[in-house]
Amino acid sequence: MFKHRRINWFAVAFYVVLIAGICAATYSFASKMLTKEPETIEVEREVVVEKVVEKEIVISGSTIESGISGIGKLCTAEYHFTHVESFEDNMYLSTGRLSIPGTNIQFKDLAIPGTKSYFIYSYDGKVLAGIDFEAVQVTKDDESRSITVILPAAEIISSSVDPESFMLYDEKNSIFNHYGVTEVADSFSDMIKAEENKAKQDGLLTEAADNAKLLVENFVRAGYNVGDYNVKVVFN
Repeated sequence: MFKHRRINWFAVAFYVVLIAGICAATYSFASKMLTKEPETIEVEREVVVEKVVEKEIVISGSTIESGISGIGKLCTAEYHFTHVESFEDNMYLSTGRLSIPGTNIQFKDLAIPGTKSYFIYSYDGKVLAGIDFEAVQVTKDDESRSITVILPAAEIISSSVDPESFMLYDEKNSIFNHYGVTEVADSFSDMIKAEENKAKQDGLLTEAADNAKLLVENFVRAGYNVGDYNVKVVFN
């Protein structure tokens, strides 16, 4: 016959509590490990920085002078004009210094009546003024940090007449004297000279010098590494 064994409930309860505790501790540890942020480890690394040395480019005065002189003779101002001229001529009779008795009046030549020619005409032209940059001189002073550009005085470079602008306003010719507009061509040089003088009086050369000064200042600063050097332009 089987014997009934008596169960020790106290021992069973002990093991149950022990196992439950172990499970709870394991779960708590696992939860902390899963939610724990990873630790940040600072690593110091040596960075090698190369030192950049900027080399200053030294420009000599002769280099700048050579560059400016290469511009050559350049027009820096224009003067436009319209010239109006009248022409009158007669045929003359040579008298060999005819004098009126009892007076100091003498006649070398006498105009022949009915031989007068007369006309009025005009034409347009222009006068160009500028600088001969080939005669430039440049000095560079590193102590005062200045560059001095010496230019020759402004001058008239050329003058011209537009032949298509010629206008004839009035023309009267005698049947004995057939002077026309072709006869005044030889006097164009004198007329142009008069217009050049007028252009000078109106300040053409001053305008040409001012424009040349601004051109050189911009040319030097844009074309060369002059930094904070003071660029000064003067005229002979």
